[in-house]
Amino acid sequence: MAGQEAIQPRLLELERQYQPLYQKLQQEMMDRQMQFQMDSMQKAIPQSAKISSDYASAMAPVYGQMGEQAMGAYRQGLGSDANSLYDTMMQSAQTDIMAGRELTPEMQKQSQQSARYAMSARGLANSNQGIAAEVLGGYQMGQMREDRARQFAGQMYGGAQNTFGQAMGLYGNQMIQQSAAYSPASMYGSAYGMSQGLGAQIFQPESQYNAALIGANRQEAMSVKMANQQASNAMTGSIIGGIATVGGAMITGGASLAAAKAYGEAAKCWVAREVYGKENPKWLLFREWLETSAPKWFHQLYIEEGEQFAEYIKDKPFLKAVIKLGMDTVIKLNYNSNQITV
Repeated sequence: MAGQEAIQPRLLELERQYQPLYQKLQQEMMDRQMQFQMDSMQKAIPQSAKISSDYASAMAPVYGQMGEQAMGAYRQGLGSDANSLYDTMMQSAQTDIMAGRELTPEMQKQSQQSARYAMSARGLANSNQGIAAEVLGGYQMGQMREDRARQFAGQMYGGAQNTFGQAMGLYGNQMIQQSAAYSPASMYGSAYGMSQGLGAQIFQPESQYNAALIGANRQEAMSVKMANQQASNAMTGSIIGGIATVGGAMITGGASLAAAKAYGEAAKCWVAREVYGKENPKWLLFREWLETSAPKWFHQLYIEEGEQFAEYIKDKPFLKAVIKLGMDTVIKLNYNSNQITV
């Protein structure tokens, strides 16, 4: 820190001398780059317009074909009954809209009978008024038919638009998005990305002071890792030795052969050994927690099913990783295991 403080005046002097020059250089470079970009855009606009037009002309039928394919896939999903009903209603709408105000024979008969009944009730049958009423009734019925046909056709047209929108949402949009990968802009962007890193690189010299710091940090990290490994090996030997001492004391101290056998079987800790590996001392810590602090129901379940479960997870690395997280949490909460590394 004292050395850095000593060189600050010189650094400030150099900054004051060269910083304006760098700023001026940067401004000149920005101006040149902006001019280059404007010149490039001026040249590219006609070509870009032509390419965009050609691309749109070429892709329009492609998008139309994608829309038809999406509608076909959507109709297949609807099923034959729904498609038959939709086609029938669409055909009816087309027939009615094409007929305009023209009445069918049944409609004409119904209109005439309605007018004649009305005129007969008034005593005007076969009169000029009766004839006019028949003509007027036919005209009004034709107009009503045309209005209803237009309304129904509009409903069917709206339904067709909605159906197309659903088809595009389920199928068509995905097709268009996938095809966008082959657009000129996408292809150019991909080529630009692949071209990065090619050619000469601008040399940026770094100070020897920083290089020395990096080397020292790496050396220190390696030393810490080696020390941790040595501590791990020493702890593994001491814990295993302690278990051997306890087992020998149980046998030589007069404990029953059955008790010694039971302890040996329990000390296997199948799942923890499978998760951590036989050489990792953490399985011993988990085993100690299991025997001294674990819930009774968990201890009983572990003893009954542990061996079979350990065999099951042998070829399942992801499941073992998940179980290891839980065991690490138990060890961390119950023991000072920060010095144990594997």
